[in-house]
Amino acid sequence: MYILHRIGTANNIKKLIGASLILSLSLTVTAGATEPTSYSIKSRGNIEYDSDKNSNPEVLFYSEDLTAISTGLQALNSQIAVLSNNYDELISQTNGYKTDIINGLNSNVYAKDNLSDESSFNNIVDAINSIPARGDVNVILTNTEKTKTFPAGYYDSFTVTSDFTQLDATLTYSHHIHDLETDAKSEENDSLDVTSVSTVYDDSYRSSVPGGCFTTPYYHVRYSSSYTYQGRCGGHVATGTNDPVNDPRGVFDYCTSCGNRWGAHTGPTNCDRPVTKTVTNNVDKWTTSPNSTESQHIVETVYICSCGKKQGQVTDVHLHFN
Repeated sequence: MYILHRIGTANNIKKLIGASLILSLSLTVTAGATEPTSYSIKSRGNIEYDSDKNSNPEVLFYSEDLTAISTGLQALNSQIAVLSNNYDELISQTNGYKTDIINGLNSNVYAKDNLSDESSFNNIVDAINSIPARGDVNVILTNTEKTKTFPAGYYDSFTVTSDFTQLDATLTYSHHIHDLETDAKSEENDSLDVTSVSTVYDDSYRSSVPGGCFTTPYYHVRYSSSYTYQGRCGGHVATGTNDPVNDPRGVFDYCTSCGNRWGAHTGPTNCDRPVTKTVTNNVDKWTTSPNSTESQHIVETVYICSCGKKQGQVTDVHLHFN
């Protein structure tokens, strides 16, 4: 039982009480001390209450408000479905970018200690940050120190000079050469320039067979996956003509997407017809570590650089006595 005091004329208060009362099609109200009076939803769909008993009831809740709420929920459901699809596409694109970064690191800096294909972005950042920065390096070769090993890391630049003022000798440099049969091929000359040697296979070369510097499998995966869900059509509702069955005046409302029809000027702004919708995700990527699903959809396999060296990289310095 609800005990209602006199209700003011503020529409917001009326609607709030009406929204509570709509949970029941019929309700009992104590108008006086003991006299119960029953009120129900009127034929036009409004909830009314005659607090003054003057046959001029006040409207507590308008049926149009409930219709607006229903239409809003249907539109919200359609928007959620669109957002879900956009989110799936964003995740797919982001994972593709992450794979490209991992493959780039594994083909060069981490060729000897590959990052996992399942590495997170935090793992990738930590791996990059763990590469030591060497800055500018100057090395002088002397009679007592004739060789120098450069540790792994980032170099802004490095300079190698010799101080053999009393020694009749010359310096030459061995450069790594990418090859399909061996990972130890090199060329020797008197230049530190990495482009001073012949290049047949660059760092990005993809071999059709494993061998030499190119032994890491790189898989091309391509497939489509889809799922369905129940949603609202959401198509635009327009007004048409020449339909005497639905409207003798020859005017009707129809959905421009699915064709659903309503009487003239009675259709919603957007079609609320329940439909089954399909979301399709297309996967087309390269990876060194396909998962169980991807392994079933490999369309091509090549082999990328895994020797841990750059084409033309200086690997040794030689002192030749004349």
